[in-house]
Amino acid sequence: MKAKIELAVDNIGDSLIKCENKYKDDFLLPSGKIGISLFLYYSGKFLNKDSFLEFSRYYFEECFETLNTFSDKINGRTLYGGYTGILWLFQHYINIGFIEYNEDAKSVFDVFDELIKKEFFVEKQIKNYDLLYGLLGYGVYFLERNKLKNQVRVLNDVVSILDEISIKKEYGITWEDRFERKENKDKELINLGFAHGVPSIIVFLSYVYKETGNKEAVNLIHKAIDFLKYHELDTSKESCFSYNILNEQPDKYPSRLAWCYGDLGIGYAILKSGVLISNPNYIKYGEEILLNLVGKTLQDEVTGVKDAGFCHGASGIAHLLYKAFKYTNNISFYKSSEYWIEIALSMQDKDGGYSRYHYSDNEKRWQYEPDNGLLEGASGVGLCLISHVISDELYWDSCFLL
Repeated sequence: MKAKIELAVDNIGDSLIKCENKYKDDFLLPSGKIGISLFLYYSGKFLNKDSFLEFSRYYFEECFETLNTFSDKINGRTLYGGYTGILWLFQHYINIGFIEYNEDAKSVFDVFDELIKKEFFVEKQIKNYDLLYGLLGYGVYFLERNKLKNQVRVLNDVVSILDEISIKKEYGITWEDRFERKENKDKELINLGFAHGVPSIIVFLSYVYKETGNKEAVNLIHKAIDFLKYHELDTSKESCFSYNILNEQPDKYPSRLAWCYGDLGIGYAILKSGVLISNPNYIKYGEEILLNLVGKTLQDEVTGVKDAGFCHGASGIAHLLYKAFKYTNNISFYKSSEYWIEIALSMQDKDGGYSRYHYSDNEKRWQYEPDNGLLEGASGVGLCLISHVISDELYWDSCFLL
């Protein structure tokens, strides 16, 4: 397996460098040079390949220059949609020793930390907790910053905002979705996906508790998991949880197998929370949810797997199940992760890259399209492959709150 992964990772790196023109003006974390730089760093270390490390630094420096000039090439602010993604990688590279922390770096962080903290108020006003494009994304950045400089007060501020914008119910607490609310403006929509919903809040709060000892964070975790338990579906259903809850009613469709939506993200979030706050009951509950998924294969239509991408493809499934194995030592998770790694390897394009399956507005149909990015493309797949054969914990996935 390791030899196959080494070859696949090498081919991904070569393909990314060869097709640079396809993403030359994309400086975002999920789709552009920030995510690609992240892959090239870890693959360069994994393969002991200096050329990958050189391109990793080069791509990062290009992105960093947009911060210095406030370039119109990146005018968003959020973790996945703007400059916070660049700053997250900057801090990550400092934390792992790839980039030196000096006075110039300090000056950059001093400026942007204050700008980002001002965004807290904006997100609070519209109750936008979103991981990718809202408050939680800023929180992820400050979790990374906290490894170098104490950010306890800032992290506690995020917890306080999450408490203020939560919806209190008799059986727990939750948060109203703002990402998919356009079609349901007059209804209470609760998102149960990891990417845009309650599970990511639970994991973030768990990290904050581990870093700060914030007791209110633990209180929110308990009540949020109580909310999920209340809405767990009948065990005869194809999934334990629905995609969303609209006006107290769960979706009637079974959820897919993916990081972004479905039982995999929910089960992992509860398991990870249990690990972070040392709660054996949550570890057991999360493990039970995940064990329902280990027998599922590509042939099971309910999985919804059409590509290898991290977000909702084979590599992301493999990565979460492998981490579940590390936390529980349950061999079933390891075997299932091996299966999905093999599927991801089999999906590699002839040129060494990977394609995502998506709906084309121009073509008015579903189709495959080459994707180099972290979220849905080759960079994310490659990082999942590397993590599968490295014994040490790699922290590239902290931008996904894993």
